[in-house]
Amino acid sequence: MSNRRSSQLPVMLLAALLPLLPVRSATAHDLDHRHALEMSRQGRIVPAQQLLAQALVHYPQARLLGMKLTHKKNGYIYKMQLLTRDGEVHKLYFDAESGELLRDKEKS
Repeated sequence: MSNRRSSQLPVMLLAALLPLLPVRSATAHDLDHRHALEMSRQGRIVPAQQLLAQALVHYPQARLLGMKLTHKKNGYIYKMQLLTRDGEVHKLYFDAESGELLRDKEKS
């Protein structure tokens, strides 16, 4: 992959993620995509595309079904749902501030 293409990859991933983030008005705990993007730009949370790239290391060729950012009393959590190439759905929970994978739950 050329340098130009590899440098465009984060932008392309973010562009692919934004339509999948919730657009509905935010509840007391869920944040919409505009808040998530702004917090990422400020360095308060890990960029969503970085977490997706991390998840795809564990589940190559998986498809993103949904992703949302939630504020909990302990901080911010990204909830991500992936459909693996084997047809399994995994719910991944990431600490949005550190990027640490907190939980990987197979959804039946």
